[in-house]
Amino acid sequence: MEPDPDFEGDGLDPMVSAVVELREEAASEGAAVGDPTSMVSEAAGMLAGVDLGLDPAPAPSKGEPAGTPVPGQGDPPQENAMAQAKRYFEKEKFDIHAPIGRTFSIAARRSYFEQFFGQRLLVDEERFFAPVTTADGGDQLPVESLPEEIRTVVKSISLPPPPELPEGLNFPT
Repeated sequence: MEPDPDFEGDGLDPMVSAVVELREEAASEGAAVGDPTSMVSEAAGMLAGVDLGLDPAPAPSKGEPAGTPVPGQGDPPQENAMAQAKRYFEKEKFDIHAPIGRTFSIAARRSYFEQFFGQRLLVDEERFFAPVTTADGGDQLPVESLPEEIRTVVKSISLPPPPELPEGLNFPT
């Protein structure tokens, strides 16, 4: 059965997020992941609803039809690891958030994560900011089932711990 990312669910199917970390060697290939100009361009594209994983093609010269190769330009730049991984998870219907350095977050309903990764997830729904863990209490999701081209760039996918609340700030349990 295919996972349904649009399943509205209820309180029993909460939203879950995980952090995707790229391999250092993959992140250093192509455009620098931590490059501020690249990150600002990508953020602007995301706000505009456009994925800017690739550098734009040069504008054609005057009198030259669009799509004509520009001599000396060589092959188009290859997609960087961050754009490749984000595009994969976006295509798989995960919400993509917070690209920082070599990491970004993916989010979906718990049932979608469970079906996609083949791992049962535990969420203490009685607690606010409760940790999400795998059934064995771990915080790592398997990357072995990802396509090879994604496995070569993804180092890990982890379930982050809940944020630490300032002392004295309590939520009802």
